[in-house]
Amino acid sequence: MSDWTQKLFDRAYIKTEGLGLHAQLTRHECRLAIKLLELKPSDQILDLACGHGRHSLELARQGFEHVTGLDASVVAIEQARASGVDLKAQFVLGDMRNLNYQQEFDAVFSFYNSIFYWDDQTHLNIFQGIYHALKPGGRFLLDSHNPFFIVHNRLIQQHRVFGRMLRVRQQLGKLSAWLRHFIRKPSQPKAWHKTIAQFDPITGVMRGFKHFHTGTEVETHPLELRIYTFTEVK
Repeated sequence: MSDWTQKLFDRAYIKTEGLGLHAQLTRHECRLAIKLLELKPSDQILDLACGHGRHSLELARQGFEHVTGLDASVVAIEQARASGVDLKAQFVLGDMRNLNYQQEFDAVFSFYNSIFYWDDQTHLNIFQGIYHALKPGGRFLLDSHNPFFIVHNRLIQQHRVFGRMLRVRQQLGKLSAWLRHFIRKPSQPKAWHKTIAQFDPITGVMRGFKHFHTGTEVETHPLELRIYTFTEVK
């Protein structure tokens, strides 16, 4: 991974957004993967764009013995290997745009909208790589953003009544978070992340920036994400 995504998914991302994802969410997503992919403990499983390995590690904890996590981020793979030193999960440093597997996996999954950062042809190549990586009858589970939900949310925000209600709710949430922060009086600054982006429904591309506050400094990285409809993906 030699483009802008390498900087985006570096140490600041792992420390803030990556490690900030709740363990309960990970367990829920793993239950979903087990159900939809009909996973068995003996299956060969590929966690594509695994990040710091939260899904691979959770499946390994649940007794799945042949889980491989692949990611192009050196920092993410190092974190995954350190966290899974006592678990049966393998982590590979590799670019999903250049998968070299041939009928090795019973199932492949990718969570957290981790694929669509390039152009349509590149995404098609990734899908072809996944197809070749799967055994005959293998299954693929993809988690991605829903453009209709994004547009619907924007329309709600612009509504005269419901938009005002949503803004009040957001302000109350910020006030509640500030009060918790004030009461706890943390001894060191808390790590956080924020995404500011706009979705263009004509091109299907979301563009903006991700801001990561690691506790000592703020990093800002550009974001460009292609968001497909279900029909386009199919």
